[in-house]
Amino acid sequence: MALFAEPLAPLCEALGLPPESMLMVLFFFLALPIGYVHRYVPTVAGKHLYAFGTGLAMQYACFEGDTLKIVAPCVVVYAIMIVWRRRCGLLTWIFAFSFLISRHVQNLDVEKWRDGGVDYTGPLMVLVLKLIAVAVCYEDGLVDGKMREPQAYRSLKKLPSPVEFFGYLFFMGTLMTGPFTEFADYRDFTQGSGMWKEKRPSSAVPTLKRFLTSLASMFLYLKLSAAFPVYYVATPDFFAQPVLLKWAIMYVTFTAVRFKYYFAWTISEASLMLSGFSYNGTVDGIAKWDRAATVKMLSVETSSSASLFALNWNIQTGNFLRRYVYERLVPEGKKPGTFPLYATQIVSALWHGLFPGYFNFFIGISVMVQISRVTYKWQQKLANSVWSFPLRVVLTFWNIMMLSYLAMGFCLMDTNAAMKGYASLHFSGHWMLLGGLLFATLIGPPRGMEAYPSRPKLA
Repeated sequence: MALFAEPLAPLCEALGLPPESMLMVLFFFLALPIGYVHRYVPTVAGKHLYAFGTGLAMQYACFEGDTLKIVAPCVVVYAIMIVWRRRCGLLTWIFAFSFLISRHVQNLDVEKWRDGGVDYTGPLMVLVLKLIAVAVCYEDGLVDGKMREPQAYRSLKKLPSPVEFFGYLFFMGTLMTGPFTEFADYRDFTQGSGMWKEKRPSSAVPTLKRFLTSLASMFLYLKLSAAFPVYYVATPDFFAQPVLLKWAIMYVTFTAVRFKYYFAWTISEASLMLSGFSYNGTVDGIAKWDRAATVKMLSVETSSSASLFALNWNIQTGNFLRRYVYERLVPEGKKPGTFPLYATQIVSALWHGLFPGYFNFFIGISVMVQISRVTYKWQQKLANSVWSFPLRVVLTFWNIMMLSYLAMGFCLMDTNAAMKGYASLHFSGHWMLLGGLLFATLIGPPRGMEAYPSRPKLA
């Protein structure tokens, strides 16, 4: 990082970004040509080495000596997969998550993260998902009984070679901010088999759309965050504002934060489109390039329920949580209930770190999802009535405002500051969550309509 500090200084000053964040942004753009070149690496082994080499180089340029803390757990997990195959999934869960949490504790720096700083724990978070997924799938390969087709496709009958393993983990610089990808997809893509065996149309147009979306998102983030910085919601000036104005400021502030994620995720998608990895077949003759889709911005901003928000925000991490946590906690053919939902959100909170604001956010999201399962049934019941549109408007407004409210604790990363912010709003969002939960519990869905369907299919 020290090597780039001086050349990046003018850009950092102009954009108001810390040097490490500025370097990461530059690597997001560099991932585009790296992805394109991947198409033309001639051999399968060469593609694996190219993926590992370029990914490792990007990590080292950003984090220097800390890159060892990214590589070391990869070596440990590979050894676990060799020695203890029958329990490698569970052991990797225990080791990888414990290692990640210990790094979160060691690198606990509220001001750095709140001000946009980054460190190696960001890539480590994505790495942990990949390590757990590949180990669990390798353990699944021992299952003799019948598995559903998607789970059978992901299961691994034989141990990946070291070059496959490290190529997958460092592929295309996805460790920076994701997206999470499955080993089976990476394997088939690299070998040109499965979905990628067929001739693919040009990805130029969808790539350009995602690239322009990422630029627009970065522009909006820089402009909005400069006018509405996160720290403002923890200041006496904010506390003194009228309650309705505070809600409005809070909404704009945390909308700006979402645009930061939109930028990082959409430009990562663009690089995977250029490589060809994002190809997802054709529908009615139209090519789909959404295999690595991470966010659907319009659906996030206009979702009328937390369930829809969760389906469209950080999609690939959501897929990991659904496949490797939620669905494995629900007995086959049984209703999921609330335990798998809350357990999954707690795992997500731990994955992000140990700030109390994370737990406030994800438990709050769990409550919102539980409420939305009931309100969705009421939307279905009233779909052809005069109340349909007004109900959707109210639920959409409530959903996005509650997400902004919960994001205060998530983004401030300071319990005292967050509590003061919530107190200035009289904890109104928490009271609304409690009221919604009572409605969902005591009144429930319309008669004859279940809020909790049977366990969903694995995908």
